[in-house]
Amino acid sequence: MLLCAALIAATPLIAQAPAELLWIDLGPANPGLGLSIPSAGDGVNSPDEVDGQACRRVAPGSSYLYVAVDNALVPAGDYDVYVTVEFYDGRLGLAALEYDRAGGQAYTRVDDMLLLLGSKQWRRQTVHMPHAALSHRENHGTDFRLCLQGLAVRRIEVRFAQPTDYRPGQLDPAVLEAIRTRIGEGLELTFGNDVGPAEAALYRALGVTSVESYVTWQTVEDAGQGKWDWSRWDRQVEILEGAGLKWVPFLIAGPAYANPKWFRESDQSHPYVCLEHGLPSKVESLWSPTLRPWIQRFLAEFANRYRDRGVIESVLLGITGIYGESIYPAGPEGGWTADIPGPYHNHAGWWAADEYARAAFRQAMRESYGNVGAVSTAWGTDLRSLDEIEPFLPDGAPSPRARLDLVNWYVKTMTDWAAWWVEVTRECFPATEIYLCTGGDGNPMLGADFSAQAKAIAPFGAGIRITNEASDYAANFSITREVATACRAFGTFFGFEPAGEVNEDGVVARIYNATASGARQLHYYSPNILQSDQAMDNFRANARFLQRRSPVVSAGIYLPKTTWALDPSAIGRCFEAARTVRDRVDLAFVDRTLVGEAMPAEVRVLAIAAAPWIEQPEARAIERWVEAGHIVVAAPDTDGLLMRTPEGSDTERDALFARPPAGLSLMRVSLAGDPPRRFTLLVGQGDDADYLFGDWFGHEAGGEWPDVPGATKRWSGAKPGVFLPIAADGDAVLTLDACLSGHSVPGPNRVLVNGQPVGEMDRVGCATYSFPVPRAILAGQPVARVTFELKTWRPVDYGMNDRRDLGVALRTIEIAQVGHEWDAADHARVVTSLDADMLITHCAKRIGQGATVVLPADLEALDGLAQAVVLALERPGIFAPGLTGAPVPFAEADGMFVTQTPQGLLLFNSAPVGRTVGGAAVPAKGMAWLEGQ
Repeated sequence: MLLCAALIAATPLIAQAPAELLWIDLGPANPGLGLSIPSAGDGVNSPDEVDGQACRRVAPGSSYLYVAVDNALVPAGDYDVYVTVEFYDGRLGLAALEYDRAGGQAYTRVDDMLLLLGSKQWRRQTVHMPHAALSHRENHGTDFRLCLQGLAVRRIEVRFAQPTDYRPGQLDPAVLEAIRTRIGEGLELTFGNDVGPAEAALYRALGVTSVESYVTWQTVEDAGQGKWDWSRWDRQVEILEGAGLKWVPFLIAGPAYANPKWFRESDQSHPYVCLEHGLPSKVESLWSPTLRPWIQRFLAEFANRYRDRGVIESVLLGITGIYGESIYPAGPEGGWTADIPGPYHNHAGWWAADEYARAAFRQAMRESYGNVGAVSTAWGTDLRSLDEIEPFLPDGAPSPRARLDLVNWYVKTMTDWAAWWVEVTRECFPATEIYLCTGGDGNPMLGADFSAQAKAIAPFGAGIRITNEASDYAANFSITREVATACRAFGTFFGFEPAGEVNEDGVVARIYNATASGARQLHYYSPNILQSDQAMDNFRANARFLQRRSPVVSAGIYLPKTTWALDPSAIGRCFEAARTVRDRVDLAFVDRTLVGEAMPAEVRVLAIAAAPWIEQPEARAIERWVEAGHIVVAAPDTDGLLMRTPEGSDTERDALFARPPAGLSLMRVSLAGDPPRRFTLLVGQGDDADYLFGDWFGHEAGGEWPDVPGATKRWSGAKPGVFLPIAADGDAVLTLDACLSGHSVPGPNRVLVNGQPVGEMDRVGCATYSFPVPRAILAGQPVARVTFELKTWRPVDYGMNDRRDLGVALRTIEIAQVGHEWDAADHARVVTSLDADMLITHCAKRIGQGATVVLPADLEALDGLAQAVVLALERPGIFAPGLTGAPVPFAEADGMFVTQTPQGLLLFNSAPVGRTVGGAAVPAKGMAWLEGQ
């Protein structure tokens, strides 16, 4: 009897439901029975007429249509409710319903979704709300809400018994077939995150192969140690199996939100502690001696339940960090990862101050050096005992060697942690695809060395999912290509995931990046595709290109990770060089790991830029590669540094490269078309890179100009430059809209035109500067060479996470002939060309069967680097007789990206206008295929 009573008490009681139908007709007056529609806050709606029918529409800027049930007719309780909605099916998409659930959350999402199929008709669909409380806990005293911007609704009905025609999802197979989208072969298309039946059916129709779920340790054992609850994931698996979809469980343990409360509060928990503040996080330290058995236990329990179900496409591993990537905590403070554990210490920084991290660093140095004298000599310190060794902030390192030891240990520890996770997962899943989740841009502060991670996990048959893409192809390429190159080099696989929002154009750019890189998997968060008609149209129009390809990449760029450890700001300069070269030819990304043992066989020319520092073994490995019949093309930084050892030796550099004469200039600048009387460059937009040279960082939003809608900018380094077309037959005025930090003022912050000073920027904050440019300075040349000499500052020195050396933030730069300042600005294209004869005579050096080429240390070196790489690919014999080359297709710097495969060429046009290339029409922001090229 007691047991029966306990069971009854634990079972939710369904309240006595009224037999009466509740309804409301939406329009100007909203007549009805028992239902009301408020219009306020995040739920503003307005009367409308669509296809001749009165209705109400969710207003611009709002996301919800809220509905309240009259408690005088239906008191608050626990009801089984069916809601029928008549809505206009104007586009393809999904509208969720969230309701006040008895004993649960006020915004519980139902499994059913309103599925919009773009039929341009009024449609009717029923969704089920089990255990509806109807207690007015949602905003504006309401009980449920429909979630979709712009949704038009003409009638809502509420019933307390299942309608005879109800079925989950209410999907018409014929309509789904009409929107059927097919992707190519060999590629996994994954949508995140959990789905109900309607979403699953839609995704299946769109060619999606799998759905990803965040299966954290917390979601299955939160009630207490050993109190496993798999009901949430059992239900998800049932839905996926019913739709014919596969599952990608993201198995996460270690991040703060992923650990059960009982574990976080136990003596088994040992979180990271940062070196900056000495404060603990709630993310578990990978050095913890107690963590590994708990992870093994979680993985084993999951595997025992789902491994043999046949539903898993792959498992994704979330091993540490804030979200689960194989990186150390990196912020942001707060955010959704604090919802479960509560606020915790979290920022980009160095997380090696906990007792176990300190002991591990000390032991690593003991094993590396053997005795305290060797450490002191290498570091330039006076240590009395190895026990004095402690992790330190890299910026405070006593010497470059000490900094390298700290950074390399920190990164290697993360690589080892990733390999351990993959190894124990493989024991649980002997035959299942495994992806390691990683992220970031290669900054060693984050801990992820992508090439090293690929090498470490490849023996276990695992691949990498990198989670850092956005919407711009060139930017995505620069931060994902190392993963692609390394995984292919070590014989494994990889996939790409966005870090957040992806716009309509980015939907296509990501398809190109994945298939042009040879990816096996492409992940989208479902709103990336369902956000708009244009995003959906772009996806469906380009899905046919989605297949796993084998790109043939003959050029590479070297990632100088010794430099990155000593000067992380060089990462941005390296990627800028990569993007400049990529505009002309496809690139592999190689580093010290690959060049030493797994250099891609098809790479014949290697570019090196932004590499002032290198270790001797790296330089020797590059030299051996050149001797075997390859070519290296290098560009020193603007200070002339290239491949110096941390101890200050240039021996390796001199062994590899010639020494061009001082003052040598190889770039010839001209203008396509007539010179304009007025020319304006919007910095941070479009093809601005065609006019920029020297020290510039990437595109950013121009938040410094809040009164300028859509303002953009670029930050510069110390020595940036701009080519400005201008008619040179009169005096001119140079105008800048720029922003200087107070840390750069006073400068001097000089502005020069064709090497002659014309003024200084001397104001803190945003300002407009105008400088006269006499006709004599223009010297009859149709392109003015504007350069800056700036005092830089580092935001990290003032409590920020940004480690770049920043000069000026530039929004616009303009040059106009006097008297034409108010004319309409003209477009003019600058053309730069490389003097090949001078390059061969002064900059080349024969080494074995190959050669090296080094450009002069000037601000225009990156464009010269790109052109020299193409020259070396097409005509290698001019540098090393006996080497043969091949034409590089469409090697113009014009935003048309080309990928070669054994079957043909894949093209992506990043420009806002369509073009015809090789007989193929390539739409604006779109793709095309040239068979057999």
